[in-house]
Amino acid sequence: MQQNSETQEQQGSLHQTFMPELGASKWGVEHGLKLFYALQSEALRFATKRAHQNFEFMWCLTCCANAQEALKLQQQWCSDTAADYGEECGRMAGLGTDLATASFHPLKGLTCNHPRAPEMKRAA
Repeated sequence: MQQNSETQEQQGSLHQTFMPELGASKWGVEHGLKLFYALQSEALRFATKRAHQNFEFMWCLTCCANAQEALKLQQQWCSDTAADYGEECGRMAGLGTDLATASFHPLKGLTCNHPRAPEMKRAA
């Protein structure tokens, strides 16, 4: 049991000192995949909603008694569609913002420990 604990401790210190860029890359890939899946899920939800609303619009359009009713229905559909797309843009932007505001703690040590860190600070 003692040996297993020592091995884990050695691996932990190895992870901290050996190529921290790999840890940062792993963090970036994990967060990128989470964002990708969230965007994919949201896009599917929105497409399903819009398909249902479009089908409903087409169904109602066949029930219109005259051109004036059809035009009024089409105007309402255009207005609702524009509002839905506006809301969806906000949702998608919100998902991207979640990643942008995530804690970048795993990346913190990369520039501080970089051999040229003092030069990089002066240049900034």
